[in-house]
Amino acid sequence: MSAEAVPGRESDLADVGCGDPIPVSNIAAKQAEVIFTAGPERANANTKQPQPGWQFKSDDEQWTITLQTSYFSLETSAYVDWDDFRERFQELLDAVVDQYNPKLQQRIGLRYLDEIERPSAKEPSDWTGLIQPGVLGPLGDPEVGPSVRAAQQVIEFEGPEQTRVTLRHGCEPLASGGGTAYRLDHDCSRQRGRPFESADIVETLEALHTLALQVFQKAITPELHNELRGGGVSE
Repeated sequence: MSAEAVPGRESDLADVGCGDPIPVSNIAAKQAEVIFTAGPERANANTKQPQPGWQFKSDDEQWTITLQTSYFSLETSAYVDWDDFRERFQELLDAVVDQYNPKLQQRIGLRYLDEIERPSAKEPSDWTGLIQPGVLGPLGDPEVGPSVRAAQQVIEFEGPEQTRVTLRHGCEPLASGGGTAYRLDHDCSRQRGRPFESADIVETLEALHTLALQVFQKAITPELHNELRGGGVSE
């Protein structure tokens, strides 16, 4: 399945959890040391036990590398397409292997945050016909939908080869006022202890990317899909 750049995509995040500690104290780089807190799957500001780590940002601050003792990730707010992101992640992965040579992987994750803005959608129910009815839920109900001001839902899917997708989605008013935005947040992962092998990690990310794309395409209607392929959402 080919990858597509999706207008309105806010960010893309790939993360790998390592079973053995990475000695971040030996990093030689002119970067400010920051403190991260690690949750069961990724950095979590609410976790009580802090872990030292480093964060590296590009000059335009659109790309971020996070490196902790048992976790590293690449995140962007300037997603172009999958090939570009995969190439950049491969460079990070090669650097981690070259410098630290981890032996075990525990979790591989790929997350997409897609936000589709539609100024003409004044009410959440206006997304009827654009988001699939099974996903839209009560927003598509002719009696209930018009009274809903905002909606959020979480759906978890079991994928092939012990993969999982957590889809957080919903509609909310645009911050600029007038219209609404629909957010589709796909958090895809495989959590399983395995030897740390670069080829396996990249192959897994490819599978997670395909899975995320399938979920996205199943969540929207052909009408919205055609609009996005055309480079924007029609009014």
